[in-house]
Amino acid sequence: MRSSQHIFVMECSSASRSDYLYIRKLMNSAYFAPNDGSILLSPVFLDGKTNYNHIDRERDVLNLISSYPGPSFVHYVFDVDRGLRKDKTLNDKIEAYVKEKRYRNSIAPDII
Repeated sequence: MRSSQHIFVMECSSASRSDYLYIRKLMNSAYFAPNDGSILLSPVFLDGKTNYNHIDRERDVLNLISSYPGPSFVHYVFDVDRGLRKDKTLNDKIEAYVKEKRYRNSIAPDII
């Protein structure tokens, strides 16, 4: 089986790692056998949704891509936070950024 790296960029902090724990559990149970070596999960923690395009986080993503010998896929994962107009505006900006970078947009409501 060909290996690949999946980089998950999440709004949580590296201290809490909460989103990453959920994502890793989902990926392990639904998509591949744990530790089979076919998929490497690599987290990038934004420490807040508004840091989606921070230069340091962008550098983190590029470093992960360049250090992995196989194909890499970047997934941005955020809570939707539909309640306020400013949240919709921010979500739209994030979506445009992800599209521009040709990453995968994983803004998904009510999954967890």
